Amino acid sequence: MGKSVPLAVAIACGLVAALFYLSVLTGSPGALILVYLVQLPLFGAGLSLGVKAAAIASGTATVATIAAGGIASGALFLAAEAAPVMILVAQALRRLPSATGRAAWYPVGLLATSLVALGAAVLGGAFLLLAAHEGGFRGAVQALLSRELPMLLGGAGGSAEDAARRAADLAAAVEPFFPAMAVGSWLVMAAINGVLAQGALARFELNRRPSPDIAGLALPRWLAAPVVAAAILAFAEPGDLGYFGRNLVPVLGIAYVFAGLAVLHAALRRYPGRAFILVPSYMTLLLGWPVLLLAACGMIDQWFGLRQRFAAAPGQGEQ
Repeated sequence: MGKSVPLAVAIACGLVAALFYLSVLTGSPGALILVYLVQLPLFGAGLSLGVKAAAIASGTATVATIAAGGIASGALFLAAEAAPVMILVAQALRRLPSATGRAAWYPVGLLATSLVALGAAVLGGAFLLLAAHEGGFRGAVQALLSRELPMLLGGAGGSAEDAARRAADLAAAVEPFFPAMAVGSWLVMAAINGVLAQGALARFELNRRPSPDIAGLALPRWLAAPVVAAAILAFAEPGDLGYFGRNLVPVLGIAYVFAGLAVLHAALRRYPGRAFILVPSYMTLLLGWPVLLLAACGMIDQWFGLRQRFAAAPGQGEQ
């Protein structure tokens, strides 16, 4: 009986995730919110019941998606929604030896690094997969935008010529960094779903690991090397490799955005009104260019120790 309850909960979480994912088929505008929260029940199963529960929930959701939407839909769900959750849950629930002799939970900074590594792998896979397309990786992105944007903007009113012109202008604006925008939004939503799941579980004392203190997030110094390499590639190669490098830099830079948020948390720890600064800072994750300030703050902190200047030391919630 004891084992059947977690199994039933994991299956139920998988079915809820599948319902969220398939809600887009209803055509309701509100379904978009549910699609963004697809990973929430999967994270909930894994962070409360363990890696096996995450795998069971993911498998259940994948099978349900295949049954309702076909093999292609199920394969997309497995790759884009389920697999990242299983990988991140497995990392989050790892215990590592520490200098004190006590096992410590996997550091939140390495979790952020794992997240951007997933994004880099997806971007690299897309680059290799589409290299044979006419015009290469960039040509495939241009073809996608030229095909999809006119349909998306066609219902916005105006003549067909106006719609085509708006689509062309938008495509020209987003094409240089469209792969990074797509992968970056995917990574941010995965992070948001994981944080929401952990927060809800902690509130009801159902979490397996303590909630990490973001103010103590520390990135590995070696992460700067692939960022610099991608930047060099972006400037040195004018072709497809340069396009890939230009989009890889912001994907890897997401880790430094998290580090920048950690600096803010550490700096504002003593201030009761910190929410009035933190909430707008988190909103910049959805606003575009202002997020560069957070990334720059995270980079500076890694090399010059901004948080060491603040009196409030990082908490010890992960030990």
